[in-house]
Amino acid sequence: MKKPSDQNRFLRIALPVTAVVFFCLATLLFRLPALRLNCAQSALESGEYARAIGLLKNDRSAEAAALTDAARLALAKEALSAGDDAKAEAILAELPETGETKALGKELAYRAAVRLFEAGDFEAAADALRALNGYKDSLTCYEKTRFALAESLAKKGETREAIEAFLAIGSEEGRNRAIALAVESTGIKDAERALNAARGMDDETVRKQEELLHMQDAAKTARLAVGFAHTLGLRPDGTAVAAGDDSFGQCGVESWRDLIAVAAGAYHSAGLRSDGTVVAAGDNRFGQCDVADWTDVIAISAGYYDTVALTADGRVLYTGFHDFSETKDWPNDLVSIAAGGYSVAAVRRNGEMLSVSPSVKAPEWEGLSAVSASVGYSVGLFRNGTLRGHGVALPAWENVVAISASATRVLALDADGTVYEYAFRNGDRLLPDEPVTGVLAIANGATHLALLLKDGTVRCFGDDASGACRTEDWILKND
Repeated sequence: MKKPSDQNRFLRIALPVTAVVFFCLATLLFRLPALRLNCAQSALESGEYARAIGLLKNDRSAEAAALTDAARLALAKEALSAGDDAKAEAILAELPETGETKALGKELAYRAAVRLFEAGDFEAAADALRALNGYKDSLTCYEKTRFALAESLAKKGETREAIEAFLAIGSEEGRNRAIALAVESTGIKDAERALNAARGMDDETVRKQEELLHMQDAAKTARLAVGFAHTLGLRPDGTAVAAGDDSFGQCGVESWRDLIAVAAGAYHSAGLRSDGTVVAAGDNRFGQCDVADWTDVIAISAGYYDTVALTADGRVLYTGFHDFSETKDWPNDLVSIAAGGYSVAAVRRNGEMLSVSPSVKAPEWEGLSAVSASVGYSVGLFRNGTLRGHGVALPAWENVVAISASATRVLALDADGTVYEYAFRNGDRLLPDEPVTGVLAIANGATHLALLLKDGTVRCFGDDASGACRTEDWILKND
């Protein structure tokens, strides 16, 4: 039996040792998650992605989630490089959407579309390639699929349909093939006459079509623009005039010179000079007025908080709140550009539409002359003077030469100078019941609209609380 002195000695030794052990264990347990994170980080950096994921399997912290996603993304990239698209797609399905995952997803979609094309499934390939919105050579492959589909119509003896399909491609190769079919089917040697005859178009129809196209091109000159509560105009001498809300300095355009076009965002204004440079004034909280270094510009447009431009070599420039980097994939054959709400859209030389929008994807339209877009919808103006809405149902207007979309209405201008209005709600209608005629250009906003008459004067309708409709003394460029 131990003596009391021995017991005391034991306790004096055992208790401190036990305390140290417990302290060490507690410290280890406390530091274990951090150690696990460090080990996982090291595994990730050394390329041991599966090991990193395994180490973090039971860790529910935000740091562990971020490392796990990084390891999964690395595995997806590895699978993509190895050609294992199925594995890469399965991994991406578990990851949150980011810029990197979107890029990998687009690459997977591109590969799938190419496989459809190579397998001869041209209809499915055309849909998949069109949805890629210009990624890599998807538009070139898309034209090849359409060429193959048009050839299938020709082989079936559907000559007129095949000719229209070849022309709709918009390429020189497509046009030449259409001419060859037309000459063969009609026996007429003159290319244009053969095409017109094969399409059932007489001389008068052709004349009217050419006249309409000329008016549509002329209407693209941006002489009038409307913001949320201000109006902007282009005078014959190349200067600008503005009226309305100037809380951000958006009406400070009196010093601008040598302008050939104007554009208006919610609270900012922009002007295109004849030398291809751009000026801007007003709200610049998101950099929408940072255009001083833009050159070689041939067209401008403005969304609510963005400014976009088209250059002579087909590039799209943008600045402002939204990321329109997808436009870098677009081809350099764009003929017009339009920003609206939170989107940007363009028309290619072949009449197709491209767009970047958080809510509306570009519809598969062909034969376009111009587009206009706002929040949640877009409107296409076709070369034959008809309109089509994507996300909105429009009346069957004809002989239209210009369109303008806003958050509350769609405006259209026909070849006779008559303006049509489609308001989403009865209370949003601004034009009088009797037709407004003699109009040369239109500009449409959420709370007011402006019309440039053929005599150069401007009429405004809508909310004038800010003075945006005080344009009675304006005389604008009307040539």
